[in-house]
Amino acid sequence: MPSLTEYFGYTVTNLGPLTTTYTPPAACTTQTTDGVYFANASHIDIALGQPSCGIPSAGKCVPSGSALDKLREPFDETPQQGFFYYHSPGVVCPSGWTTAGTLAHANKTGTGDEAGVMTKDSFEGLSTKNAEMQLDPKDVWLEILEKDETLAGWTGGPRGGCFSSIGPFESYSYSRRCIQYYPKSAVKYVTDVEGTYMSKAIVSIASVTETFTAETETLTDFVEPTELADWAVVKWLPAIPLVYKEDDVADAKEDGEEDGEGNAASALSAARGVAPVVAVVVGLLAGAGLLMPW
Repeated sequence: MPSLTEYFGYTVTNLGPLTTTYTPPAACTTQTTDGVYFANASHIDIALGQPSCGIPSAGKCVPSGSALDKLREPFDETPQQGFFYYHSPGVVCPSGWTTAGTLAHANKTGTGDEAGVMTKDSFEGLSTKNAEMQLDPKDVWLEILEKDETLAGWTGGPRGGCFSSIGPFESYSYSRRCIQYYPKSAVKYVTDVEGTYMSKAIVSIASVTETFTAETETLTDFVEPTELADWAVVKWLPAIPLVYKEDDVADAKEDGEEDGEGNAASALSAARGVAPVVAVVVGLLAGAGLLMPW
């Protein structure tokens, strides 16, 4: 498993092994009231708000959902940089999920060998100014992974999360959205990322004792009705990143053959044709569509 537990202020957490098939309740993909947010219909991976304040519970919809909820709690109370999480060793995708893409350490320069959804621009849909101020999640993952490990984990895009449009905004009766404001003291702009100089300043969120200011606002007070016509209501689920070594995959394949059952190990090893030294395999929830940012 990765030895890194923190990078550029991001907490890095192993939620434990995932070596057997996890089957989430059917309601995780069929109900349309929990875990929803608003987005432009053309870029549903970029949230524009949610009906109520607070982070939706992962519950039983993902493996170790209660542990993930506990990990996320502090980030809904006070400003913090954020977090990355994974399962290690993780070689078996949950029931209904499949491989969507990979990211690998391709060579000694540390650049990534990308395939599938990981070839997408991490900041597609954001303004150039906003994109330039953020650290690419793919770069963080390449720092987290050891040289002999592979990461497998989320859907539809490199920012993580699973999402699908469940209908146009105008088909629902939502009239308010939650807005959370960072205290000014928490927002920093830096040009040094773990010893690497950045040509343009990157946003960094400092841990402060002040809490978020969270409130709901009437949408039409801040958004033109013509803009709302372009919005969609989107269902969201957390990503499931899996970290494994090639030996873990081989062992899982052998166990699966002995049990007479299929598992995700074959999908993980076959995703790239030539097995990478380090890769990110993205698990796509069948029928869930694309992915949202964390």
